[in-house]
Amino acid sequence: MKHTTKGFTLIELMIVVAIVAIIAAIALPSYQEQVRRSRRSDAMSAVMDCASDQERRYSVRSAYADTAMAQTEGICGFNSGGQLNSTEGYYTIAITTTTDSFSIVAQPTPKNSQNLDTNCDQFILSETGQKTSMNSSSVASTNCWKN
Repeated sequence: MKHTTKGFTLIELMIVVAIVAIIAAIALPSYQEQVRRSRRSDAMSAVMDCASDQERRYSVRSAYADTAMAQTEGICGFNSGGQLNSTEGYYTIAITTTTDSFSIVAQPTPKNSQNLDTNCDQFILSETGQKTSMNSSSVASTNCWKN
């Protein structure tokens, strides 16, 4: 009569755990980078929406609104707390203006993991529609607006 053992040995179990750990070590950073890339669209849409509000205001008042005026007038999505955040809240928006120009900058809020996106740290849009982006070292980065 044969006696067969059912189940797994400790070695077999440790090999499976090691394989799962290796896969997780490779997959998790890749997943996190993909999530950061997808959240960039939050900055792009907030900057574009604000630029649209600025152009609408310029057509009526012949002047763009800086951050303080935008807050007072409630344009560009300013909330009652006085800070302009993107729709999903991953970015903070700032506006600088001159008499006939503006620049809108989106930067990651420090409270979430989006600030770890060092390649695309700032999204900048001007009144001419020029789109630029900066990395965390304030050097122009490419492919950020392409997402």
